[in-house]
Amino acid sequence: MTVESIRHFDDRRARIYDDIIRRVVPGYDVLHRLVALQLQQCLPAEARVLVAGVGTGAEIANLAPTAPRWHFVGCDPSPDMLRAAADRVRGLGGRVELVAGGVDAVPLAPQFDAATLVLVLHFLPDDGAKAALLAQIAARLKPGAPLVIADLHGDAGERTFQRLFALWRTWQLDAGIPPADVDKGFRQIVKDIHFVPEPRLMQLLGDAGFAGVERLWGALLFGAWAAWRG
Repeated sequence: MTVESIRHFDDRRARIYDDIIRRVVPGYDVLHRLVALQLQQCLPAEARVLVAGVGTGAEIANLAPTAPRWHFVGCDPSPDMLRAAADRVRGLGGRVELVAGGVDAVPLAPQFDAATLVLVLHFLPDDGAKAALLAQIAARLKPGAPLVIADLHGDAGERTFQRLFALWRTWQLDAGIPPADVDKGFRQIVKDIHFVPEPRLMQLLGDAGFAGVERLWGALLFGAWAAWRG
């Protein structure tokens, strides 16, 4: 995530994020349920999970009740999001560690049994930054460990992308977001979101050492996949 995009997640945005994101992302709760089920299917009763870009702690709050002996390390470069996450996971005690910064701030050892990267990678440009983040995650995973990634993707020059982009705006208006806020949000998307086509995303995962990629979910320009550390 760039310094500029971090500024969008200040204290006010952190407090309203959980309401806004459900109206912005079609099937947001379904996505999180699928992330939980995928990890339940892959992981033992005791496991360590890296949550890259922990945000307000929604992922951990969703995952923790399903596996009472899992431990979580969540990292995020936004201090305000980390404060929101800390409030949310307070009742989980020693099962959660929150780290200020990116994945590179998380120690390389002990390695993790799984990782999630949900709605994060699209904030990074494809100038080596996306590749670096995926490589940092891979370096912290045990061989064979799963990564569940969800991201915006697509080729902005294609007609299908343009139709789905327009439909996404209609979705947000239908969800009750005021038109002025939708317009502001889309200006921010054009500025801050770095779309890549799905084949490029697959290439980035492969180059980082992930294999066996499986598509789990999709809605408009959003997609989710599971991949395994080689």
